[in-house]
Amino acid sequence: METLNYCKEVVNFQKFISGAKKLPKTGKMLDSITTKGNITLMNYISRPDSDGIDEINIYVADFSNSITAEQSIINALTSAKMFGNEIIQEIAVENIMLGITQAGQTGAFMDLTEKILTCLSTGSLYEALVRIGQITPISDTENPMYPFANASRLASFSSKISSYLGV
Repeated sequence: METLNYCKEVVNFQKFISGAKKLPKTGKMLDSITTKGNITLMNYISRPDSDGIDEINIYVADFSNSITAEQSIINALTSAKMFGNEIIQEIAVENIMLGITQAGQTGAFMDLTEKILTCLSTGSLYEALVRIGQITPISDTENPMYPFANASRLASFSSKISSYLGV
């Protein structure tokens, strides 16, 4: 699967989808199209060649509102920050449900994840993935931090971020 990301807001989305499937060089390779704010994600079964990418670029330009490169970056960063804050909220809710306060582990968890939480809140999602990968998951079930920083939990958050980024 190959995903092409466009920082463009597509207008007339249904017409865009039906037309993209009819493109002569790449239409049959197209698996799905999704949007996240002003970002359009086009998923292909295999990577289009350079002529196919040219065809797609021209097609996307015909269906998109023109925005400056700066506005495109602002839009992408805003979306990443919103997503990051959703993950932070999910972590906090799960921690509370797992009893982090009663276990007296809030401070220890904050110390362990401070840089990850900063990455998430600033929209630095790729760096958040790197930082999550640097944490050694707690495998000792007797360790009071186990429910909050075990391998499955870290993998779950890493997976959600990777999915958002399309990596």
